[in-house]
Formats: sequence, structure tokens, C-alpha cells
Amino acid sequence: GEADHMDVAQALNNKGVLFASLEQYDQALPLLEQALPMMKSVLGETNETVIQALHNVAMVYLSSGRIDEADAKCAECIAALQEQGKKAFLTDMLRKISYAFTDAKQENRAIKYDMMLSKLNTLADFWDSF
Repeated sequence: GEADHMDVAQALNNKGVLFASLEQYDQALPLLEQALPMMKSVLGETNETVIQALHNVAMVYLSSGRIDEADAKCAECIAALQEQGKKAFLTDMLRKISYAFTDAKQENRAIKYDMMLSKLNTLADFWDSF
């Protein structure tokens, strides 16, 4: 059933995260990429667990030097978070992504996410002023 499917997806994701933490990206990526569609099918695109799994894939791409793919997955994360409408999670994710691109010496990409973050904060300040 769906619960079993989710258990398998979670186990794959956890194992992938473990390999990533050990900087064994070649072993991490297939596990994370296998878990992601399983999670999406059970939980939906905008579920926080799915978004976190997507972020995990993005960070492994980034750590592996696959910058364009990392950027595409990060953009997917942000789109899902915008759809979800949880500002705190979106702010946190934008900050994490920006730091990650800065660490990877990808300043132009980092700036793009910083600009999204400052737009988000400016909008919040605007609405809070009423």
C-alpha cells in the first residue's frame, strides 16, 4: 500500500542523505533520485517532506559540480514552496540555497536567490505596514 511505498521512499532518502553527509555523492544521488518520485506520488508536489527531499537532490547535484541541475531543482523547490504559501519555510530554504551556491563559488546563482529573499521580505514589510 501507500504506507509501504512511503516507508521504502523514506529509507532510500535517509540512506541517500547518509551517503551525502559522507561526501559519497555517486552513491547518494541514485538513492535520492529514486526516493523523490515515490514521495511525490504519495504525498504530492508541495508536501514539506517532498520539498526537503528535492532540496537534498539539489544539494548533491551542487556538491557534485552539476550546477545547472542543482539550480533547476532549487527552482522547483522554491516554486513548490511559493505554491504552499509557508513564508517561514520559503525564507529558510532561500537562505540555505543562497549559502550553498556561495559556498560552491557560484555567486551569480547565489545573488538570484538573495534577490528573491529580499523581494519576499520587502513584500512582507509592505503588507505588515497596513
